[in-house]
Amino acid sequence: AQDLPVRPVVERSEDAGLGAGEKQAGLERIGALLQGKHDNYDTDLMRSLIEASADVSSTDPDGPGNVHHRVIADHLRSTSFLLADGVMPSNEGRGYVLRRIMRRAMRHAHLLGAKDPMMHRLVPALVRQMGAAYPELGQAQALIEETLRLEETRFKATLDRGLKLLDDELSDLPEDARLPGETAFKLYDTYGFPLDLTQDALREKGREVDTSGFDAAMAEQKAKARAAWAGSGETKDAEIWFDIADKHAATDFLGYDTEEAEGQVLALMGRNGMGKSTTVKVICRLLRARDGEARFAGQDIG
Repeated sequence: AQDLPVRPVVERSEDAGLGAGEKQAGLERIGALLQGKHDNYDTDLMRSLIEASADVSSTDPDGPGNVHHRVIADHLRSTSFLLADGVMPSNEGRGYVLRRIMRRAMRHAHLLGAKDPMMHRLVPALVRQMGAAYPELGQAQALIEETLRLEETRFKATLDRGLKLLDDELSDLPEDARLPGETAFKLYDTYGFPLDLTQDALREKGREVDTSGFDAAMAEQKAKARAAWAGSGETKDAEIWFDIADKHAATDFLGYDTEEAEGQVLALMGRNGMGKSTTVKVICRLLRARDGEARFAGQDIG
């Protein structure tokens, strides 16, 4: 082979426009090359997580469920680092991205046939593999495990019910027809089955959902809710409450699983000197909540 000249990089700090994900993928490809592997998932890091997934689910790491193990291993790593950095699952912002990543991995665990939550059982394998280089993983291990366990426990109930309902709806449609947006919205609004999960399930069947119809049904539902509340004589307060709901999305009710939880207060309803309703945005950690009492940084507020 002919040796080609090597030219020095003019701007050594230049990253050529690569994003963080592309840089990570490039490093993993270099790692695979150095280990003599042709696939990123065959490196010692990912292989150990794949084998842990297979062991917990009692399946073959290289069998028909191989793709499921890969998704679980990859998403376990990303969710664990996000949790260790203080991001918690929620319905907005970074927390919503985290929840979607979690749920995608959890759905693949479901497709493997896992009857009980399994993601939290894989955390020790990740900490063994990466904890020395990233000690924050070990420091947050208990939080990561508990968060994954609670999320997957709640999600499995939603998933089992939603997938059955989705299959029932699809059985009444022609094979090439899109799922009506109204049906997707009913799954979301009545049964708590989110749109992105419906889209993922349909994608594997080579089908789509009418997202325009879903958006229209969502807008219609919000308009009806606003109209119903406006007719109750609480129009001024209703406008503020709906604005808050639109901005911050719904909260999660955890009372079926626990009597204590951490959270954030994003807005408060108050009265100013003119007697008009206002919102005061605050961010603080809920340390304890029980018997209708919330305690913030040691101060009782109601």
